Amino acid sequence: HGGLTGVASRVLGMRLDGRLRPSLGSVGKRCTLAQLARAAEQAYASWAVADHYLRHFGPLPAAFILTRAELYWMGRAFKAVPKPRHDWRPARQEALAAQRRRQGARWERHMQERRA
Repeated sequence: HGGLTGVASRVLGMRLDGRLRPSLGSVGKRCTLAQLARAAEQAYASWAVADHYLRHFGPLPAAFILTRAELYWMGRAFKAVPKPRHDWRPARQEALAAQRRRQGARWERHMQERRA
């Protein structure tokens, strides 16, 4: 197994059911106790794996750390949640500001090339 299932098995000796995949079809619906238990198990495994690697290898370089804006652009799943508990508006504003900066920099390079 790869992904979280494989890493949890190799690093923690923890057995996760790799056949079970979350789906967007259940967004907004009540979860069963089994689904909640699986989600809690996966959340714990994610934390435990991160804790293991941080203790053994130290903090990550800044280039590996995702910002709220990057998460916003990548997060199709949480944007589909009808009534999210987290307010993503600040992350959206950061993402749009970063996009405008990148576009502005590209435009400046383009204009400099045209003048040359």
